[in-house]
Amino acid sequence: MAASTAPEYRIWGLRGGLGRGPFVVAYAALCLLPLVVGRLARDGSAGFRADLGAGLGMAAYTMLLVGFFLSGRFQPISGRAGLDAILGMHRILGFAATALIVAHIAVVRSTETGDAGPAAFVAVAVLVLIIVLARIRSRVGMRYEHWRLSHGLGAVIVAVAGFAHATGDGFYGSTTTLRLYWGVLVLGAVASLLVVHVARPAGRMRQPYQITDVTRVAAETWRVGLRPTAGEALRFEPGQYAFLSRHRQPFMGSGHPFSFSSAPAQRPRVEFTIKENGDFTSTIGQVEPGTEVHLDGPYGYLSPARYHGPQVDHGGLVLIAGGVGIAPMMSILRQGANDGRTKPVLLLYAANELDDLAYRDELEAMRNQLDLTVRYILSNPPDGWEGDVGRIDEAYLRTNLEPIAGQNRLYFVCGSTGMLDAVLAGLDRAEVAPPHMIHAENFSVYD
Repeated sequence: MAASTAPEYRIWGLRGGLGRGPFVVAYAALCLLPLVVGRLARDGSAGFRADLGAGLGMAAYTMLLVGFFLSGRFQPISGRAGLDAILGMHRILGFAATALIVAHIAVVRSTETGDAGPAAFVAVAVLVLIIVLARIRSRVGMRYEHWRLSHGLGAVIVAVAGFAHATGDGFYGSTTTLRLYWGVLVLGAVASLLVVHVARPAGRMRQPYQITDVTRVAAETWRVGLRPTAGEALRFEPGQYAFLSRHRQPFMGSGHPFSFSSAPAQRPRVEFTIKENGDFTSTIGQVEPGTEVHLDGPYGYLSPARYHGPQVDHGGLVLIAGGVGIAPMMSILRQGANDGRTKPVLLLYAANELDDLAYRDELEAMRNQLDLTVRYILSNPPDGWEGDVGRIDEAYLRTNLEPIAGQNRLYFVCGSTGMLDAVLAGLDRAEVAPPHMIHAENFSVYD
């Protein structure tokens, strides 16, 4: 995930009551636990430098194993903190673990007993390969599905080779207690991969979907409708998203994330709004009705129904969308129209050109169903354009949001990474709403 100019809302902005303090304390305690276990299970000491090196290695290995659970889309974790935040942390902590491993190697090699077996070299080499592939995947044109498979297999190799090194080469790791500790963690990590890549796809095979219609709604942007062909339609909350896979067998890939643009009230039909961009979506407009697809979800925190802040009784909504970021906002608005929502809603909808704006007719019709105000902002408007011109920057936010700053509204932001950074930074400087009332999700963690 790209670094944000307003980090309070992003990677470390844990939501839903899972604050940063408890999370950091729990994570640090888990990483330090093997040090305590190893010290208690072994009499004596290997010396200060050897102990320091061992501690760095054990902490790093624990961080890598915990990473299996952070990247597995497990609802008890991602459902509380937001999957984008969890995956962002997974990346950052992966780099942190690698730095600790480098320090571990440097310190251990400075001791008199600084030799390591082949397992250590295998683990480090594969870990470096994983990091390199993660950084260059998009540049070399590696498909997401192939990268994710290689990432998982590489992680298993690192886990197994790390276990062999920790229990065979280390002064503390050779103890029975610590061997058992590492064994439990490794088995749990591998089991999490089996859940993600085997158990879940098997479940999705029993609930296939069929594409019913593909309709152009804006420039290179398509509305894709689906219905389940077996079982019950996926339950979701307005503003959430799911991973959609066009593979006949869901074991072939985990799919790509798209926000629901339909409302939960429209089930069993579900709808996504997808823009042509990248290897998966470039031909989305050519997909034939009747094509079988699979869904994995729901995920996401960009929903009024998921809000658990200290001021639940909010005074309305402010929805800020850029381009195809209108998708989750349409889900929220459609559900609000179905429920007869009476609280005011302000939609700020930015795009480059007029043809990039989707659902304009429906949004205009919703003014009669909701207390809805819509402001369109174009950076490259046509002649005669009567809407707003420019970008959603700090000045624009001050002009349009300061008049409602005291109404205790919930804010939801969706768009490109650059747009998110600019809007969140602008909201931060404009001080029109407290941070806990602002929610955003960044799909760049899947790039």
